[in-house]
Order: sequence, then C-alpha cells, then structure tokens
Amino acid sequence: MSKISNQGGNVGQIDAMRGAQGVERANVGSVNGMRVEVGEGARQPSRAGETLNAVKNFFKDLRSGFHDAFATLKDKVRTAYQDFQGWRAAGGGGAGAAQQAQAPANVQAVQAPPVQTFDEKRTALLDVLPSGVAINDQGVVSGSHVAHAFPNDPAIGPQAGKTIKDVLENSGRAQLAPTDPKTGQPASLPVIGGIPVGGQAVKDLYRLDITIGSGTGAYKSSQDATTNGERNKSVVANLRNFTGSDQATTVLTSVINQQFSRVFTDSWSKADGSRSVCQIEQGKTGPVDYRAADDSVSSITPGGIGTAPINITLTPNNDFKIEINWDMYYSAAGRGFNKTEFPGMDGSVMKAGGHVEFVVDGAAARAGRLDLTVTQPATITFEGKMTP
Repeated sequence: MSKISNQGGNVGQIDAMRGAQGVERANVGSVNGMRVEVGEGARQPSRAGETLNAVKNFFKDLRSGFHDAFATLKDKVRTAYQDFQGWRAAGGGGAGAAQQAQAPANVQAVQAPPVQTFDEKRTALLDVLPSGVAINDQGVVSGSHVAHAFPNDPAIGPQAGKTIKDVLENSGRAQLAPTDPKTGQPASLPVIGGIPVGGQAVKDLYRLDITIGSGTGAYKSSQDATTNGERNKSVVANLRNFTGSDQATTVLTSVINQQFSRVFTDSWSKADGSRSVCQIEQGKTGPVDYRAADDSVSSITPGGIGTAPINITLTPNNDFKIEINWDMYYSAAGRGFNKTEFPGMDGSVMKAGGHVEFVVDGAAARAGRLDLTVTQPATITFEGKMTP
C-alpha cells in the first residue's frame, strides 16, 4: 500500500525491513514536503516496487543531480499513488486493504467550514441586534427597540448611561454656551440674520429637512430654493416668525442640528444591557440592496441625517414640539475595521426606522433657557428579511 501526505521537511530517512509475508516495506519520513509510505498488504500494485527503487536511487543521485532525481521521484510517486487508489477501489489487498480503506486517508487537505443552518444564522444575527427585534421562521425581521437611555459603555463617551432627555438637554445647553477651543474661555454665539444661534447651527441648518408649523402655511426648508448661507437665514427667519421671540429662536437652534443623530445610532442595547453596535449605510459608497418581507429586492440609496424630516409645531400650552423621523439602513455588526457582515443577510441591508419626540418648554425658551421633556423615547423599528 502507498500513502502520501504533505508533512513538511526535505529529506527524511529510509527504514527497510522484511515482513512475515516476504513483502519489503519502506518508509520515507518526508521528501521535499511529501511523505511516501510503501508497504503493508499481501500484494502491491506493480508500480509500487518501482517507487521503492526510485526512492533508493534518489539518494544515490543526490550528489550528481538533485533536481532531475527529484522530478523523477515525484512522477513515480504520483503514478504509484494513482495506481494504488484504483487498486484499492477494486478490492485489492484482501481484508487488510479493506480495513485500511475504512480509515481516513492520510492526505492532508483544507476542510471547508461546516455550512450554518438557518437557525444558527438567525441566532447569530439576533445576538448582535438590540433587544426588541424578532426574526420568524421565514427569516422576516420585525420588532422595535425602545431606548430610554444610552448603554453604560465608556466607548460612547460622556453620553454613556445617560437618559435620552439628559443627552438632548446637555448637548443643547453646550450649544448655547460655547467656549473657545484654544483658551477654554466663553465664546460668543454665532449670528444668522441678526439673531444669535446655537454653535452648530451655521454648519447644520441648511443641510436639514425642517418643517416649521403645520398645514398649508408651513415652511419646508427642503423646498427652499436658496442654498447654504442663504437657506440658513431663511430657516432662522421662519423660526423667528413662528416663535415670536429671538430668545426662543436661539434656544430651538441649539437642538435642531446633527447632534441628535446619536440618539438613534448610539442608544441601542441588548437584553443584558450591553451595547449593540451596527454599521449604518449613508449612500456614500452607492446604492445597497434591501430585501423586504415579501422577498422583493430593491436598490436603495440611504440618506444621511440630512434626509431625516424634522417637524416643529406648537402645542396647546405654547410649548414647542419637535418630532424627528429617520429611515436608516444597517449592513453589518460593528463599525469601521471591526465590522462583520450580518449573518444570513448575504449582503442585503436591514431597515431601521427611527422616531423620537420631545417638547421644549415655551416659557423657558422665551427666557433663553433650554428645558425639555421626552414625550416619545427613541424608537427604532426594524424591517427586512434574511436570504432564503
């Protein structure tokens, strides 16, 4: 019988012996990374003997022509192994060969990883998603995650463990009391259209989809023909008309900015309270595939926070209600270099519709203070389907 395995090394050793049946057995530990074993069994295939002779001659020829000798040996070994496989398949060697045939082949190969079952993929996917998400037996993703507070994870930063109210309020108050980054001393608020605004307003107002008021007279920044600086002026002017107060306008601009995106993206937690971190797609790398519950697949170009509609209305108590909706699309567990594709999604994304509502106290705002109440916590509703 012949066995070949790749076990490393260049030249092993030859150990020849005469068996009880008069069959010569030779073992070669390794030859240039290949193991050759000839012997065992009542009868050898015809070329097995040639292989043994070639092995012996190989070492004799090393001094005169290593490369030629090795090429000859390699061809002989390959041929002998192929013959042996056919001989064994035909039942050669009697009981001994049959016994050997049941043993694992001594040829090392890379084993493919076992194919995960649907249940394994579903479990792996649920393990990385926040609490409240469900996946049924057909792979349909549903359910909502409700975030009242941020997970207590130091990686989040100062928001770790804080309530949504605290995060929104602290962020807005910081906007109203900017400091010079070089000196740490208090700095003046930026001004748009003659009215002081929150520190982030100049960079963000013109990017956002803001609706002020309701009904036919509502102002919609997305339909404003002006751009950038001029749109900033338009948004501030319409806010001033709506609030009737410079101070209230300043206060509202402190919470109408891209900072609120963290309420949706960093507030996810799992059932055990640990943080759930997933990779959001924002269309920067092109469209992505989204599989709906009915198995239809559509090409989606996800929008960033600028596409999230922000509605500002007046309550019966003359407070200011702010409602934000954002359709997000998530593609992987983790972020950046640490992300891994969602199990069972085969590259398609998962939809996560975010919604939050809070009310800014009107009397406090008109006095230049920010006090708010979260009336509907950050709620993220998941949709999509695993690949069948």
